[in-house]
Amino acid sequence: MSNTNLYRFAGWSAILSILVSFGMFALIGGGRGVVFMVVSITASLFTLIALYGVYVFHRPQAPALSLAMLVCAAVGLTLENLGMGPDTPMGMVTSVIYGTTFLLVGYLGYGNAQMPRWLAICAYVVGFASLATAGASALGQVGVASAVPMVLFVAWIAWSIGIWRFFTKSVMATA
Repeated sequence: MSNTNLYRFAGWSAILSILVSFGMFALIGGGRGVVFMVVSITASLFTLIALYGVYVFHRPQAPALSLAMLVCAAVGLTLENLGMGPDTPMGMVTSVIYGTTFLLVGYLGYGNAQMPRWLAICAYVVGFASLATAGASALGQVGVASAVPMVLFVAWIAWSIGIWRFFTKSVMATA
């Protein structure tokens, strides 16, 4: 697969992860069960494909950091699908790993002249919100730990739409 096709696939995967996530909450209501797990795993796979595209994009400039980002993404998304709530110790670890993933995405994006700065800022917001969720959960602040993921979700949607646009509409699609 050429990089052009990979970037397009990664971009569309980012959009599909949003649609699957919205469908999951609209149709299932965020409950637990087999259907929820299948839909959640599907959304995570689409997100991981989008992050793989980010990895391939940043690999020439920062191979070690981009690989660390991809490994954190794979571990974080896998742990996320084990069904641990954010108030459990494993849920807090998952939030820290997920936050680290997006902080690395933001750092890599901010250091690359081709990537729009606002995409890096959205990734930073997702990363810091995820870390804030873990911190609030560790401190027993259930209200904060429940509210912060809404900021995370909105920033993640903006980042996903931006990655879709960047990989499908920009110079990346014709490179």
